[in-house]
Amino acid sequence: EELAKKYFNRKCSECGKKLNPTEVAMFLKMFGRYENQIDDRDFLCKKHICENLQITTKEYDKKAIEFSEQGCNLF
Repeated sequence: EELAKKYFNRKCSECGKKLNPTEVAMFLKMFGRYENQIDDRDFLCKKHICENLQITTKEYDKKAIEFSEQGCNLF
């Protein structure tokens, strides 16, 4: 619950879109989590994560499914 309060009220810093839980989880998985630190980074939506990492949205979706099936606690 504390993790949810910390992260799940974010918007994309590029376009202002409200991020859904998968976008927040993917951002943290792809760019790392800050344990016991203030995380004031600019979060990105699916579109902008893909642009930043130079991957397709299909690759993004595949990775999200893989992480979820592996039991990642972010998903």
